Amino acid sequence: MGGGVVRPSARPRAEQPRLAARHLDLGPIHELQVQPPDLVSGHHYTSTHPVSHFRHGLMVTKHADGRHTSVTHRAVTVRRPGEPTEHRDLADGELQHLVHDLGVPLTVDEEARLLEVAAGL
Repeated sequence: MGGGVVRPSARPRAEQPRLAARHLDLGPIHELQVQPPDLVSGHHYTSTHPVSHFRHGLMVTKHADGRHTSVTHRAVTVRRPGEPTEHRDLADGELQHLVHDLGVPLTVDEEARLLEVAAGL
């Protein structure tokens, strides 16, 4: 697990920007090195807290071929260094292809269930 370093914000918390758009990059907010227990507690919170969006929606991401691809049950986002971010809604039936393209290891039954649940989100 890496130790990312982030920088402090010079503004008081009340004056810091809030997320108002889908892809607003607020940048780093402190200079503390990330430690393994930080990741464990963060993963626990995001996977168990009742209002966590990770419990109520689909999210698949992958770094490959010089890009970072993120897929939700509604949209796909592709980021490449030095290029504008591509973001668009999924076309009908596209989720199944993206799951395959990203190499998600699912059995036929698991894939059918995933597509069924995603359709209901």
